[in-house]
Amino acid sequence: MMPYETPLDLLHNLGEGICERIMRELMSQRTKLSVKSQLFVADSSRVETEMTTVILPSELSNVHKNRNGTDKLTKFRCVLSSVAIHSDVIGPKGRFTIIALAMTVNRMFTNANARGVFDIQMTAAANWFIQEASTEYLSS
Repeated sequence: MMPYETPLDLLHNLGEGICERIMRELMSQRTKLSVKSQLFVADSSRVETEMTTVILPSELSNVHKNRNGTDKLTKFRCVLSSVAIHSDVIGPKGRFTIIALAMTVNRMFTNANARGVFDIQMTAAANWFIQEASTEYLSS
C-alpha cells in the first residue's frame, strides 16, 4: 500500500477535497466563490438554516468549527447528508450526490459489512452526477 492510500488518508482527503468543495459551493452566495457547475448552487442562507436544525450528539458538537478534515467530513456526512435527505433546498441531483458520498463515507467510518457492489454503486452514482455537471470537479 502506498503512502496516503490508507483508509484514514482517504477519509481525510475526502474531508479536505470533494466534500469541502461541495460545502463551499453550497455557501457560494455568501462567500462569492466561483462554482464549477450549478449542481450544488442553492440559497446559502436556507442551507445554513436547515443545517442548524440538525441535532447532533454532544460528542460531535464541535464539527461546526471545521477545525480539521475530520470535522469537515463529519459535518458533511452527518449534517449535510441529513439536510439532503429531509429538505428540498438543494436540487435533486445535488442531493443524490451528497447522499451517495455520505453513505460511502459512513460505511468507511463504521467498517460495516456490505457487499463490494455497495461501494461501486454509491461512488459510481456520485461520480456520474458530478461528471455530468462538470469535469472540473475531478481535476482539482
